Amino acid sequence: MNSNTHSGLDQYLSSIKADWKIHYPDLEKHLQLEQLYASEWLYHEQGCIYLLLEGVLGKYKKNIPLRYVLPHEPIIILQEQSPTRFKALTHALLYKIDQQKLYELHRLYSDIAQLYHRIWLNHHQYLEYRNNLLEYRKGERLEVFRKDFQVVIPLITRKELAQYLNLSEEYLRQLF
Repeated sequence: MNSNTHSGLDQYLSSIKADWKIHYPDLEKHLQLEQLYASEWLYHEQGCIYLLLEGVLGKYKKNIPLRYVLPHEPIIILQEQSPTRFKALTHALLYKIDQQKLYELHRLYSDIAQLYHRIWLNHHQYLEYRNNLLEYRKGERLEVFRKDFQVVIPLITRKELAQYLNLSEEYLRQLF
């Protein structure tokens, strides 16, 4: 990886561990930059961690939306097979670290597990977003989603938005 660090990586890791560059100076060398074009599916390997730098991704199980990923959000791919897939809703740049590189980092830095744990906790906050959103009353879900994911709305169909918000298309049409 070149010495020009993408500012998104620095912003994200600094929010988790301010002195990450001092504690883990070789971390960037273990990251791989990946680029996706709009409508392209992310080919992901089990056990990988991604950090979205630019763009918007959607997470789908079959064709049902489960999550929308915005810049500076992590994605952790579990070890077991999953029927979920990620699709670029816009042009996207991601950093990826695979399982082998994670093991190498652990050998270099015994305390890197703390950083990984913080990323894992952060990832799970984003996973819980939809569950928390669905606890709102039907009429409030769209407004909450608009506040948090305004950029996503023009990228998806009303049908997909209705599925994500667990509303009927007719009810959603009335809210718009």
